[in-house]
Amino acid sequence: MGYSEDILSISNGWDLTEAVNKEYREIIEIFGIDVALKLYQHYRGCKLDCPKYFYNVDFVVKVAAQKEDKREREKIAVLCGYTSDWLEQRLRKYYRQQTGRGN
Repeated sequence: MGYSEDILSISNGWDLTEAVNKEYREIIEIFGIDVALKLYQHYRGCKLDCPKYFYNVDFVVKVAAQKEDKREREKIAVLCGYTSDWLEQRLRKYYRQQTGRGN
């Protein structure tokens, strides 16, 4: 049992939304108490930055490089939050590196 779980168990049924800080309250509302407690236990005191993009660029480029159809690559770009032009530019760079022609 962690510290927070001990406090909750002896809180005499107080409303959890009154017991926790606003930031944790939001996490509880979205993800539940278990996730909030894990975040607290592993990252308390840390400021977390969540990147705008979920998938890393190298992964997106490698997946798109497997598609010959430009419409399929455009679909991948849009799904990952990028523009088609940006992805095509990254693909050209990727292909140059694969063929050993530098940047």
